[in-house]
Amino acid sequence: MTSQDYLQLADYRRRVHALYAAVRGLYAQDPEAAHAHWRRERDALFRTHPQSALSPGERAAFAGLRYYEYDPDLAFTIPLTPGGAADRVAGEETPTVAGSGAGAGAPFVRAGAVDLPIGRLHVYWLDAYGGGLFLPFRDATSGRTTYGGGRYLLDTVKGADLGTTADGRLILDFNFAYHPSCHYEETWSCPLAPGENWLPGAVSAGEHVYDPPALAVQPSGAQGTQLVTLEPIPANAQVASFAGAPRLPQPTRYSIQVSESGHIEDLGLFRNLNHSCAPSVRLDVSTLTVRAVRDLSAGEALTFFYPSTEWHMATPFTCLCGAADCLGTVSGAEDLPLDVLLRYDVSPHVLSLRSAAAAAALR
Repeated sequence: MTSQDYLQLADYRRRVHALYAAVRGLYAQDPEAAHAHWRRERDALFRTHPQSALSPGERAAFAGLRYYEYDPDLAFTIPLTPGGAADRVAGEETPTVAGSGAGAGAPFVRAGAVDLPIGRLHVYWLDAYGGGLFLPFRDATSGRTTYGGGRYLLDTVKGADLGTTADGRLILDFNFAYHPSCHYEETWSCPLAPGENWLPGAVSAGEHVYDPPALAVQPSGAQGTQLVTLEPIPANAQVASFAGAPRLPQPTRYSIQVSESGHIEDLGLFRNLNHSCAPSVRLDVSTLTVRAVRDLSAGEALTFFYPSTEWHMATPFTCLCGAADCLGTVSGAEDLPLDVLLRYDVSPHVLSLRSAAAAAALR
């Protein structure tokens, strides 16, 4: 690693600590809102930060991390109780280190254990400079819908910590379970759960395995290029995340409008999303995600209806999509009748601007 790499890694750690501080503030009032914030900010870090666990190429095609739906029954406040010898753990009881960057195992001692309705888990203390609590686990989803090496629930040295209650109980919410970096790229080294932290049942909460759809940019005649899926994508599946994309006050050639006056760009591969009057994907501006509008077959182009997000387009163009109800000429939503707009999944800011324009016309 270079000096710049170390500075970037320190910045990444700083941002994770700040993220969890914000999550703790939200969690007391609304755990699901805190979870939604955590997901958005993790997507932004994975997509944009140079110390992301994803390679630069993977960041350009980032599909967004996937999760189970929030389940309040898998959120616990629990006391930390004595759970075995507090000396350094060794042998099969030691958190093993995975990844091609793995070296000697990190020194851990048992800090205690938590007796949860889903089973007992040991909590470890990193017995090195700085220290920190660490809770890795595996369960029946490991190697199926989640990473085979398991997930993390608590890693205070990295900032991953939902805190404790006023009476000293740990807040352990499995909806915030996440994968170690070696799940995404084996050059990272990661301590994994020892056998004593393997749960027999399935913990259907937290992060899913990262398995983004295979996409490719291909030639497309008069349109120049197009973005194509190389494998089937089910309806409503998330195809991309634009979390962390720079906000602009004015549109550019490749920007997407996400509010009445805001636009984003730096879209990576997704700047090759062409327009179609029979689109295959839609943009959800509330979550900055792209989702399939129907089941897509391998080889299909990813297209969206430009006026579903764009109120004004400085340069209208002739549409070449060939759809049965093709508009012919594509311009902003401001130029389209309301009944045409309502055929599509139109962004809230477009409908708001439409209502304002209609009210102004009546004055």
